[in-house]
Amino acid sequence: MKNLLIIGTGGFAREVWEHAHHSIGYGSEFLIGGFLEGTVPLDPLKYGKLPMKVLENIKNYQIKDNDAFVIAIANPAIKKQIGEIISSKNGIFINLIHKTSTIASSAILGHGVIICPYVCISGNTHIGNHVMFNCYSDLGHDSEVGRCSSIMGHVDITGQTKVGDYTFWGSGSRALPGSRIGDHSIIGAGSVVLR
Repeated sequence: MKNLLIIGTGGFAREVWEHAHHSIGYGSEFLIGGFLEGTVPLDPLKYGKLPMKVLENIKNYQIKDNDAFVIAIANPAIKKQIGEIISSKNGIFINLIHKTSTIASSAILGHGVIICPYVCISGNTHIGNHVMFNCYSDLGHDSEVGRCSSIMGHVDITGQTKVGDYTFWGSGSRALPGSRIGDHSIIGAGSVVLR
């Protein structure tokens, strides 16, 4: 049984804690061990909203044999940095996939992927490491999303779209079929990518 540690102490980390209880493997493959602070320490007074205690900062945390991790932070650059720190300590990232999501059997997922409730991932898609899809978002057929990207709620990435690494998609945004989005792009909430 893995001891899942959620990296992050903000609002999305609290959401991930809730989602994890209804994700594939909870109770049979992993249990939640607590939260780890990311690279930027926060005011400990804010930790009162968290449902479990913050164990340590990731830079100081000593990884145990049964530990597994997910990064519950939306900022792509910070996700990249945290992923490198944990990987350098031989930490293992698991995928957190909510039971209400639909993922095609031909979809390929990297590690450390978070799939929130009611997400739809279509066929022949590829999702890089540490990508997050928030609630009610979808990825159309034959599309790719690069590593450390964050897809907020109600985002529609349609078929045959190629999304680069470290992108951020605001809530309600969408990409028309066949769009090409470069690395480090920020797609504003409600925006439509035309090509």
